[in-house]
Amino acid sequence: MFTIGGSALVLDIIKAALSFFGLAQKQDEARRKHRLDDEIEDRLVTLLSDARYQMRTFKTIRRKIGGFDEEPDELRKHLVRIGAERNGTPGDGELWELPPERRKPEITKTANRYWLWLGGILLVVLLVGTFIWQTIPLGPECPTTCDPDQMTLEEYRECRKCKGLPE
Repeated sequence: MFTIGGSALVLDIIKAALSFFGLAQKQDEARRKHRLDDEIEDRLVTLLSDARYQMRTFKTIRRKIGGFDEEPDELRKHLVRIGAERNGTPGDGELWELPPERRKPEITKTANRYWLWLGGILLVVLLVGTFIWQTIPLGPECPTTCDPDQMTLEEYRECRKCKGLPE
């Protein structure tokens, strides 16, 4: 049977286990929030890196990102965290931009076009090469049959040599 000291030890172990699982749950929640913040900030950088739009209104940013209708100041914190600069006063005239050194490079569209062109050129070269390979004879043509009655002795020997037959 358990003694008073033994039951206290069991209770301490249970408390420690519950505390550990509670701490692990809090860490998981913190990781999820941090990952969500990173995703939001990555979307903001992508949005503000678009070369077609040097500046965006806060209203447009809020609409494109979504989820900040109730907490616009939280979105402003994310914008400041990524290094965006505000021009104008808070409200409808508030414009945000990302300094050029913080923007994502626009390599993806150019690189995709480059690879598409390169692939197309390579395909054309392969098709033309295959056509040329099949239409241009690479050596002397061998007759279909080597009949000694219809050929001179020299033609017969050349025919056998062409087909790889012994003389």
